[in-house]
Amino acid sequence: MQTPYTSVILISYQQRDLVADAVRSVQEQDDPSWEIIAVDDGSTDGTLAVLQELAAKDARIRVIAKDNTRLPSISRNVGLAAARGEIVSFLDADDKYTPGRFSRIRRAFDACPDASVLFGDYKPYGLPKWDAIDGGYLAHLGHAFGYSLLSTHPQGTEVCLNGRALLPLLVCEFFGAFTLNVAIRRSVIEQRRLRFDETLLMAEDHDFIVRALEDGQCIFVPEVLGLWLRQPSTISSAPPAKGHRDAYEVLRRHFNRVDTRTVPRPALRLTRHRLAEHAFEWGYAASRLGQFAEARRAYRESFRFRPRVRTLVSYLKALLHVSRVR
Repeated sequence: MQTPYTSVILISYQQRDLVADAVRSVQEQDDPSWEIIAVDDGSTDGTLAVLQELAAKDARIRVIAKDNTRLPSISRNVGLAAARGEIVSFLDADDKYTPGRFSRIRRAFDACPDASVLFGDYKPYGLPKWDAIDGGYLAHLGHAFGYSLLSTHPQGTEVCLNGRALLPLLVCEFFGAFTLNVAIRRSVIEQRRLRFDETLLMAEDHDFIVRALEDGQCIFVPEVLGLWLRQPSTISSAPPAKGHRDAYEVLRRHFNRVDTRTVPRPALRLTRHRLAEHAFEWGYAASRLGQFAEARRAYRESFRFRPRVRTLVSYLKALLHVSRVR
């Protein structure tokens, strides 16, 4: 069988009504050299049957069924182990690729042959506040222009970047690269033994991409490469205490890698506030579960990055609750 140019790692769980649209967004690409490795995380709603039916009609689709873990990192790692393409892309079963994505990515990697990672713009949709945005979200925020200022050399509409130079902008201002709008050379993934951290419930994609970016060249393309469905019932919409803790610890880990001398003061202040907020939400969620020792630890971390009265009060409440129990 001919080796495909693009391997799409599609992960699914309980998305029977949406997964066919995700697959169709790949099938309708103008570059036919692709494969889908669809990894289903123990769905019970018929999602697996839909995938198997699609695979029976298209030999480029392979389906892997696994036991449920509710950890996207495990499903993506299963897909990475099976991928054969030169370029690896990721797709969740409730999201979609935009037309022309694959040919655009191929042209960009051809224009920047030293690049290991590519990311583009994306468009959230599904809720009124997101549907009201015209065009890509990164362009809407003004970050697309910021990336262009970091270009190492002009290559048409592609922006070739040094990954380490890009890191402060992603970590301290807005993390505009995640699985939907990223493509990575599989040779880099294998040479550096990159895998998603399977201990993380949230922010596993940010962690993976930061490690992929380090010490390498990167491409930004301004076109919208994916459509991100926003729903109120996903893990990232209402994460448990572990989700907030993961988001905090990943951001702190990334922040420690940044040369803060290169970061404007407002961006540093914003990052510290984000760290404080992640830690506070971690503490609040832990308190609601009765995990008061963990809550106190989280509130201490939050106070360290942004001393606030509400954090101190919450810490004292967690401390007093334990005293009352004793």
